[in-house]
Order: sequence, then structure tokens, then C-alpha cells
Amino acid sequence: MCRPSCTSATTAPSTSCARTSRSPRRLARIAWKLTIRNGSQVQRERHDDRDDASTALEAALRPLAASTQRDSEHFFWREIEPVQQVVARGGLAGPRGTRGGIDVRGDGSTEAWAGRSWRRELVAQEPGEDAFAALRRVLQSSR
Repeated sequence: MCRPSCTSATTAPSTSCARTSRSPRRLARIAWKLTIRNGSQVQRERHDDRDDASTALEAALRPLAASTQRDSEHFFWREIEPVQQVVARGGLAGPRGTRGGIDVRGDGSTEAWAGRSWRRELVAQEPGEDAFAALRRVLQSSR
């Protein structure tokens, strides 16, 4: 049923009143969104496949992690160590609310997380696994 504002006596119903956001075609098109935040720069990409998106995430963040070396910062009376500073963040948003990403810390280490911003949890790495592999593992299990 269209909203009253979508129709009038002289025109046909507007196509914008249909529930296109939940149509199967639209869900198939919206697959994985990748967002890379590095300082004030933000890059966004869309990928059809989870593997393509996680490969692009790794390709963007691994060079940043290798070249990052920050000093301690002083903020009022606190000293913030490099491992506490997030230099860059890459996030993946997938179908059905799947979320995850990687933080690059000031000392060059990486840390995987999963969930939305208010429910973000760190992903525990298994032996022999880096943060990128841990994120892939968690995103595969959330199908």
C-alpha cells in the first residue's frame, strides 16, 4: 500500500513508495562494504564477495601496520602508549548485520574485532594466526 503522498488523482503511484530496501534483488547487490579510516582520510569500497573484501582490507592495512611507529602521547596528565593508540581502522559490513574489522595500533600491531560499535568485541587469535586470519575465521562462522 502506498503512502497518500505517493499517489494523486492525476499521476500514477510513485515508485519510491515500494519497499525496495528489502527486496531480494537489492539484498543480492549489497554484499560487503569496506571502510578504511587512516587519520582524517576515509576510503569506501564495495565488494560482492566476503573473501574479496577481506583481501582488500588486508592489502590496505598490512602496509600501514608495517610502516607505523608512533611515540607516546601526553594528554593532560595521562601518557598514552603507542599500543593504546589506534592509527588506522578498517571495517567490513556484510549482509544480515555482520560486522568486523582490524585496528592498526601505534606500535604497528594489529587487532581484530567483531560486532557493531556498541557491542564490539576483540577477536582472540589462535596459535599461529594473525589478526587478518582471525577476522576471516570469525566472519566465516557468522554466515
